Amino acid sequence: MQQYMGNHPEQNPLACRWALNVCVRGGPVGTGASLGDDMQNPPLFHVLLDHLEATDTRPMDVQRFVDRWHRLKTHEAFPCPVCFLAGKERSLAALPAQGDVEPMKCPSCKTQFNVSIDE
Repeated sequence: MQQYMGNHPEQNPLACRWALNVCVRGGPVGTGASLGDDMQNPPLFHVLLDHLEATDTRPMDVQRFVDRWHRLKTHEAFPCPVCFLAGKERSLAALPAQGDVEPMKCPSCKTQFNVSIDE
């Protein structure tokens, strides 16, 4: 089972800068998308972006995932980035919170993403 703990801006300023370039400024992958109020679950989104960066995902693949995320409807489940990039649309499942972490796990590929719960 693969696990990934997301970075917080105060812990990893480079990851934060990368995510901002991708989402807000159109940065290296040229999304042109913005982090508006209608964005679905920004903390999870940033953890997933950190994972894509940590696994050296190609910019065009990050672009595809970001585009998919921005097309999410409020009733849709959050897509697993690992499965999405493998050509499958699988949903992440929320696991019970563990202290200040909310784990999200893909039942298909078993990758777990840990999202810090801010108080």
